[in-house]
Amino acid sequence: MIHPRAHYFGLAFGALPPGSYLTISHPAIDIHHTQANAQRVYNERVATPQTLRTREQVEKFFTGLELVEPGLVQVHQWRPDPGDYVAEGTVSAHGGVARKVSASRLPGQHL
Repeated sequence: MIHPRAHYFGLAFGALPPGSYLTISHPAIDIHHTQANAQRVYNERVATPQTLRTREQVEKFFTGLELVEPGLVQVHQWRPDPGDYVAEGTVSAHGGVARKVSASRLPGQHL
């Protein structure tokens, strides 16, 4: 089943020409075991709550697109500069960049 928001995403990105890029950085639920509790506390204090997703769930946003190397990874692993260091346990998001290579239909888009 396609999530209702994926329908709108497919419509919006589907209207863009081939060669367009999509960049996503998304909070993760499958990196740190404490993230779910941190999200609950965060959501109690803000007007726009966040949704945590697994890597596989975030990957679905890239369906029909060509991922740019190194693909969908933890955000600090996406093309770091030489010598960059991120302490273990400080990053809790998946990130990736993908290119629309053709005018093919995306999830939720009706041609």
